[in-house]
Amino acid sequence: MAPSKPESAALDMQAVDTPWGSVDLGDLSATDTRMQDQILDAALRCFSTHGVRRTSMAVVAREARISRAWLYRNFDCRDAIVRALLVREGRRLAESLVAADRPERSTEETVTETFIYIIGYGRQHHLFSEVAEQDPGPLARASIEALASYLIGRREIAEQDARIAAETIVRLIISILAAPDLATDFDNKEELRSYAYRTIPPLVCRCS
Repeated sequence: MAPSKPESAALDMQAVDTPWGSVDLGDLSATDTRMQDQILDAALRCFSTHGVRRTSMAVVAREARISRAWLYRNFDCRDAIVRALLVREGRRLAESLVAADRPERSTEETVTETFIYIIGYGRQHHLFSEVAEQDPGPLARASIEALASYLIGRREIAEQDARIAAETIVRLIISILAAPDLATDFDNKEELRSYAYRTIPPLVCRCS
C-alpha cells in the first residue's frame, strides 16, 4: 500500500527571520489580489535583473506600470515586497515537493526532482541567492524542518536520520545558490540533473 502524501508536513513552514524582517510562510494575505500579484511579479523580475539592494520602489512601480502612489497603497516599503515575495515563492517551492510526490515515484526520486527544481528556480532569481548569501539560517532551519517531516512521514524513518539527510540537502542548496560554480555548471540542465541523481538518492537511501 502506497503511503499517503504528507502535504501538511511539506507546507508546515511558519514564521522565520530574514534580513528584510520576519516572514510567516503560512501567510498568503500579502498575495491575494491581482494588483499585488502584478507588483510581486514585477518586483521579482527587477530583483532577478538588478538584485534587491539596487532595486528601488520607483523601479518596481515602473516595471509594474503603476504609479508610485498606487504601489505604496499596497506595500509601504521594499522590504514589505521582499517579505511578500518570500511568502509566495517559498510556498510555491514547498508545494513543489508535494507536486513531485507521485505514487509511481520513489522517495529518492521525489526529493531529487524537487532539489533539481529548487536549484533551477533559485539560480534564475537573485532573491533566493541573496537570502542564501546574507542570512540563510532561519529560512534554512524552516526548510530542514519541512523536509525532515516529509521524510519521516513518507518513509517512517528515525527522526535523527531524517534531520541529517534534510540538513545535508538544504546545505547543498544554499551552497549552490550562494557560491560560484566550480566543477559543475548548475545552469546546465544536464549537468545539474547528473549531479542531483549522483548526490541526493544516497542521502535519502541511508535513512531507510
